[in-house]
Amino acid sequence: MASRNSPDQYPSDLTEAEWKQIESIFDRFRFDNHDPRTLLNAVFYVLKTGSQWRMLLADFPPWQTVYYHFRKWQRLNLLQRPMGRIRRAARVAEGREPSPSAAVIDTQSVDTERQAGPRRGRDPNKQVTGRKRHVIVDTLGFLLAVVVHSANENDSQAAPSVLKRILGQGRTPEGDFRRQRVQGPSWRARLAVLPLASLGRTAGRGKFRL
Repeated sequence: MASRNSPDQYPSDLTEAEWKQIESIFDRFRFDNHDPRTLLNAVFYVLKTGSQWRMLLADFPPWQTVYYHFRKWQRLNLLQRPMGRIRRAARVAEGREPSPSAAVIDTQSVDTERQAGPRRGRDPNKQVTGRKRHVIVDTLGFLLAVVVHSANENDSQAAPSVLKRILGQGRTPEGDFRRQRVQGPSWRARLAVLPLASLGRTAGRGKFRL
């Protein structure tokens, strides 16, 4: 296998400064043959280029090794920790508190082919057959959580499970800015444990009142 002469050979690779930000998270995942930074760079290469795992370049460790550690870190929820650390640092750099006090949630339905797998459904509102992305960001646009499910799942049914992903990630939320149409009795019942205040649309206008 070809060895890499530089840890930042490709545009998707972690820079030295980026690696220093998250190195401590992966300290216990050091191996004789493969450094965790190199394994992460391989994962980022696949994500950035859309490459198949089996077509991973020979500059990286074997694809089976990279995929094994990716799946292990995913099961441990370890890959969420770098994102949280970077988000907090970025918020402080913007003069904000490290943790957000408000969140924005929205969905997007996208077409997928049958070959994409069984988790497909029909979104009657968007006239789309495929999957739906539930995304939560803070008011600066930094990602808090994302969940992908079949497009036929109603927003009000899926959103509570998405919101559970951000519990413990921030201060007590002062506001949850979401589309008015996802609200309803079942929605409010499921969110009874969350101190969220819904801000609806301003009357007669197409924008949210923030």
